[in-house]
Amino acid sequence: MDPYVCNYSLVLYLSKWFIVWFFSSSRGLRQGDLLSPYLFIDVMEGFNALLMRSIVKLGFDFHPSYTALQLTHVCFDVDLFIVVGATEKSFRTIKQSLNEFGKMASLLLNLDKSQCFFAGITDELEARLGIIMCIPIGKLPVRYLEVPLTISAISTKDCRSLIVGIKNKIEIWRHKKVNYVGRVVLINSVLFGASNYWAQCSQNKCVPVLRK
Repeated sequence: MDPYVCNYSLVLYLSKWFIVWFFSSSRGLRQGDLLSPYLFIDVMEGFNALLMRSIVKLGFDFHPSYTALQLTHVCFDVDLFIVVGATEKSFRTIKQSLNEFGKMASLLLNLDKSQCFFAGITDELEARLGIIMCIPIGKLPVRYLEVPLTISAISTKDCRSLIVGIKNKIEIWRHKKVNYVGRVVLINSVLFGASNYWAQCSQNKCVPVLRK
């Protein structure tokens, strides 16, 4: 192949590329689009790189439970969980990383849907850390995907709302004209649905109560 032809083709391609203007999409990229998972992963990889650079530059204290793993954050769907030691240095590192990421990706923190959760620290330190992040302070336990998030293992007490909900559904069916097979199907649909997943997260402490 003639090298001059290759060079000409390359220059022609680049010239065409540079004169193309930006145009706005009428629909845009929304959640559920086939490209969404790939773009989300790419964007979060960028955030991870920014966070790692800030940790090396500014310092960071890992959460005591995740020091061995050096875990800093977990992403699930469109939610971001950041776990960090309760020190001002660590919170400033996180804050700077989020601000830098927001400027680069135009993805700013939604303060109405964000919260900070603390455990095992004084009220004074909690207030100082909350001021650094400028995020509302929440109280544990809180529910995420219908599962309570606590600082300790989920107990039978935490499962009370799950147990009451399942019993209420079964009680409603008692007054309906459904044969035995139909009742079995309805009960299994509840016990092996989302509520069953909720119970499994509690290390099976709810299962003996449900079997009664």
